Amino acid sequence: MRKLIKDLTEAPVSSLIAFLKMSFFLPVFFSYRGKRDATAIEFRQSKPDSDTLPLLQAALANKPGKKILIIADKPKVAAPYVTELNEFLKTDLIEVTSLSSALKRSRTVFLIDNPNSERLMMRGARFFLRDQKYYRIFHGLITKKTPTEQKFEDYMPRRRGGRAFDGVLCQNWIESYRRAYFSGIPVRKTIRVGYPRFYRAPALKDKSAPLLLTEEAQSLIQKPGFKIMYAPTRSGSLPALSGFDEQVLLQWLEEHNAYLYLKTHVLTKQIQGFENLGDRVVDLSKVATIGSLDILSCMDALITDTSSIMMEGFALDLPVIHSINEDPTVATAHDVIAFEEHIALPGMRAYDFNELIEKLNCAKAGDYSNQFAQDVWGLVPEKDIEQAFERIIR
Repeated sequence: MRKLIKDLTEAPVSSLIAFLKMSFFLPVFFSYRGKRDATAIEFRQSKPDSDTLPLLQAALANKPGKKILIIADKPKVAAPYVTELNEFLKTDLIEVTSLSSALKRSRTVFLIDNPNSERLMMRGARFFLRDQKYYRIFHGLITKKTPTEQKFEDYMPRRRGGRAFDGVLCQNWIESYRRAYFSGIPVRKTIRVGYPRFYRAPALKDKSAPLLLTEEAQSLIQKPGFKIMYAPTRSGSLPALSGFDEQVLLQWLEEHNAYLYLKTHVLTKQIQGFENLGDRVVDLSKVATIGSLDILSCMDALITDTSSIMMEGFALDLPVIHSINEDPTVATAHDVIAFEEHIALPGMRAYDFNELIEKLNCAKAGDYSNQFAQDVWGLVPEKDIEQAFERIIR
């Protein structure tokens, strides 16, 4: 009954909010007399991710001299990152703005979130700016089911916001079909140009691109030895892995002159369970980074669970170890995979701590292959990002 009531009330309330936002937006839209040729890019949680820098580079290359607007809910959080990006890219064209301002000033808009309550604003702006285009970039590949997707398994999803988009960027056909269903859009609106981060990965791998890292981050990765990044989802599956022994892990790290770097998920603040590793553990939770790709490219191995960072590891050709905890009291809705394990988790899989140590030995010895993951998920682009995105960024 509760679910039925929610279904009956959710649609009209959402539509009312969308209508009110459009009513306030349109007068502002019509009163604007400036240029409407910018490119707008949304920050996730008001912070850049691994797609941000290559997407900015593509925008600067395809629309030289044109403004790039960063959409952020918290401008004060986004501002320092924008300053850093301007300095790194040697430009002053990037600035922070709101979604409504971006809609009235931009020709191309890239959004991270599903703008359900802003969908009528988008449609209204595009009705009068006939060449304006909206594209969505998801946070990561669909190797796992999000909690939002899981709740729609018993009936067809309603995605009003998704229909306002001109396209959803996808990595391959596998993702195209999933996004089409859960976004409620035709398959023709799924654009298989790939995520921007995977165009940057090869250059970072062969050291032909400069790193975008703060001085603090650079100082932390200077340690000599074998560097392992542990980057889990919110559940933090490694310390809860069956048979986990912190002292055995410390012994392995010392014997192999290795260090464990802790990288938190965007929605978490701290990873616990490694308090006794001493200087063999390096906490990156307080270190500001422009996504995870650049700092991951400085690592020698990656341990994760179901996090989409695995794909960055595969693209960089690092050994990737999945720490898989099957205990229902530990696993969460953020750990449910979307396909068979060898498809969704194509790295080395460890179901207990002994297997984890075995996989670490393989990683240290270079006994691994990422060819399957690279082929299935299409992680090695055939052209550069400027060419791939030239028809999108107009």
